[in-house]
Amino acid sequence: MRFQREIVDIWDAQKRLESWIRPLGTEKVKLTDSIGRYLGENVVATHDFPHFRRSMMDGFAVRSTDTKGASDERSVTLQVIESIPCGAVPTKKLTANTAACIMTGAMMPEGADSVVLIELTEQMEKNGQTYTVVKKETTPNENI
Repeated sequence: MRFQREIVDIWDAQKRLESWIRPLGTEKVKLTDSIGRYLGENVVATHDFPHFRRSMMDGFAVRSTDTKGASDERSVTLQVIESIPCGAVPTKKLTANTAACIMTGAMMPEGADSVVLIELTEQMEKNGQTYTVVKKETTPNENI
């Protein structure tokens, strides 16, 4: 016996079912009873949380002006003056040609206006100091 089937794309199938769907409405339930349910309306934060500017990526917080022209062919070397893990408050302000190693979600240090992804850098030690070699120009607010 042969099946009598029609191939239908997902959008057409959804349109065909729309007339059979009836919204059930919403109800308030305890959070512990909400497993497997969907929100009845969007939830929007009334303010940023946390309240500070933070890194969206693991990398180096920098001043974008210090990375101007940086590329694979013409890298820029910046002195790393601090390492900022999540939950820590930066203790140093970035000045010309400095950077701070920073984790995703960590607070941006004063003076920094962008983050270079760690994959676009190389680290080196020289005279007991740590440096990062940046291979990409950044723009203000990039990865923040």
